[in-house]
Amino acid sequence: MMLRSTLVTSVLAAMVVVGGPIEAAGQSGSVRGVVYDSISHAPLSNAAVFLWDTPFRAATDSLGHFSIDDVPAGDYSILFFHTRLGELGVSAGPRAISIGPRQVAEVELATPSMSTVVASQCLMEERPEGAGAISGRIFDGDTDVTLGGALVTLSWHEEGSPVPTSTSLRAGGDGRYRSCAVPSGVPVLIGADFLDRHGHRREVTVAEGESVEAAVSLFELEPTSIGGVLSDADTGNGVEGAETWLRGTHFRTLTDGSGQFSFEGVPAGEYMLMTDHLAYGTKMDTLVV
Repeated sequence: MMLRSTLVTSVLAAMVVVGGPIEAAGQSGSVRGVVYDSISHAPLSNAAVFLWDTPFRAATDSLGHFSIDDVPAGDYSILFFHTRLGELGVSAGPRAISIGPRQVAEVELATPSMSTVVASQCLMEERPEGAGAISGRIFDGDTDVTLGGALVTLSWHEEGSPVPTSTSLRAGGDGRYRSCAVPSGVPVLIGADFLDRHGHRREVTVAEGESVEAAVSLFELEPTSIGGVLSDADTGNGVEGAETWLRGTHFRTLTDGSGQFSFEGVPAGEYMLMTDHLAYGTKMDTLVV
């Protein structure tokens, strides 16, 4: 099984299409369109849409639609604002449109994607050279309720060190977390906990200067015991003295005389099971707990 991480990559968009004639007097036209939330993947209601430096404005309905009528023909900059943008500390920016006489300019607007928002936020922080960013939402897997204040743990193995490096942070009131200082090109294990609920551990890898979106769902989970045998594929004999560990965690042991190994109290999730032996080299396989 291959572990995948999903990166949300919705882009800031404003597509303008000039439509056909409408019933309008004089040299006026109209602007109609929709505003979309690229983060929640839903139409954005109650957004204020306006033509810059003019009195023409409108508010989006429950489906994100808006309409501005009786606009004199010409070139304009269209913008929108919503409390969502204020909470994120970002702006969608203006877009140029042209309105012809007796025509409709159809416009699609969207908030910046979460990867764009995180990149903007990380610019304000001191970041180690070669670092990447990981962000995401922590939510209850049974109810889909966001869990503000959940403890998020990021851990990874640095070359030559048997002990993982880890960092912990708290999700905000909206259930989102962000770290702008994770190493790039290294598998990072993500876990989260909130009261009696725990998240399925998962690995992600981020490129230098890039951002990965990694949500974590929490459930009432009990730790699990893991046992196994490392054997020679040709002879079937157990391999003694092989170092065996779960990447990104403190679970590490040596196989016994019959090749057996075990770990107690492993949180649920997906791990990379690693083994290393002088005669057999390093092997890895995906382990689902």
